Amino acid sequence: MSDFPIGWIETTLEDVAIWSSGGTPSRSNPTYYSGTIPWFKTGELGPRILSTAEEHISDEAVGASSAKVFPKGSVALAMYGATIGRTSILGIDAATNQACAVGRPDATYSDFLYYFLVSQEKGFVDAGKGGAQPNISQGIVKAWPISLPPRAEQTRIVAKLEELLSDLDAGVAELKVAQKKLARYRQSLLKAAVEGALTAAWRAQHTPTETGAQLLQRILTERRARWETKHLAKFKAQGKTPPKDWQKNYPEPVQPDSTGLPKLPRGWVWASLDMLGEIASGVAKGTKLDADIEVREVPYLRVANVQRGFLDLSEIKTIYATERDIAEWSDGRLDLSARSVDPLAARVIVARAFGGFAAVERMTWPEFMAACPLLSEERVGTRAGDVGAGLAARQQAVERRTARRTGDDRVGSLEYQRSGPSPNSGMTENW
Repeated sequence: MSDFPIGWIETTLEDVAIWSSGGTPSRSNPTYYSGTIPWFKTGELGPRILSTAEEHISDEAVGASSAKVFPKGSVALAMYGATIGRTSILGIDAATNQACAVGRPDATYSDFLYYFLVSQEKGFVDAGKGGAQPNISQGIVKAWPISLPPRAEQTRIVAKLEELLSDLDAGVAELKVAQKKLARYRQSLLKAAVEGALTAAWRAQHTPTETGAQLLQRILTERRARWETKHLAKFKAQGKTPPKDWQKNYPEPVQPDSTGLPKLPRGWVWASLDMLGEIASGVAKGTKLDADIEVREVPYLRVANVQRGFLDLSEIKTIYATERDIAEWSDGRLDLSARSVDPLAARVIVARAFGGFAAVERMTWPEFMAACPLLSEERVGTRAGDVGAGLAARQQAVERRTARRTGDDRVGSLEYQRSGPSPNSGMTENW
């Protein structure tokens, strides 16, 4: 028993339209391209209706080449290269190049044929694979199967399809607007966080055990102590006595320039990134090493691994490094062999495209949050979750409306992509 609706038949594109192709007049004759006949190329296909061409040819060009003038309402299909499957209806009498298969509808309407060809785009692309350049021929186009409904039903199908597509387009537009609003809200949220507005109520109920200035001083004191310990160990390993006033060589961190910055809440203090962590470049991949220097293969963090707000460790490259470099950069606190990162315990990674290597900022996420500023990670996650839930609800409403109109509850195809780990969980969400 046939699965076709009553009145439908299975046929081919050759039986529903008169197919032909265009041509390209010789470029060596400039007069061929100074006429008034619109001449479309496959790169221009895609819009539902084509009414304006990038180039025009003359009547003489048509007569001297295989180019043809097709009537308004013809449907053009790209057959060559990266444009395979692109389809448009000619909104004017026009010619095309030879890479277009052009059908003049006979047993079907232009709009129905157009939407059918659009629905088959992936199939045409797959049919063109295998050669040096993907192509399909007119023979393939003509032999392509099509389920043909009666003309009256074609009209109804097109009308219903355009109604639903209009709803989908409106839904996509709504989501884009919502995403822009979410991006603006995210910036506002971050601004409120780093200026203290987000935690004003929390501060009113909690007295900190140390001020921002005290915390900063503790960080700087511990940092200098680590530097001195490291250099004393180096002097000892080399059998040398530390020179006089060697501590004066300590690289003092850059002080922040607070000119024009907003007033901070009580207990806060401005600090530069240089004061908060030891920022330096890493090991450059491809560096030539002496043959007698012992090296071993270790994981290598690249700039490509550092994404906005999270580390992408799905692909970790390796590099040959000396034991000195390994000790310098791992320091027992950063294990890149692990394929997951706990945002609250991992080191903060700062990627800078200087010579193709990444930089490691040696400080923990909690230290960073404590220093600038004191912010409840739980509250950040809650507020962002509310915004994300609102956007998801808007998306679901669009999908439900479309499903009701189609009578198909599987229509929910719009997808809001969320990425990046939140500060308080390993899950992916925009925060």
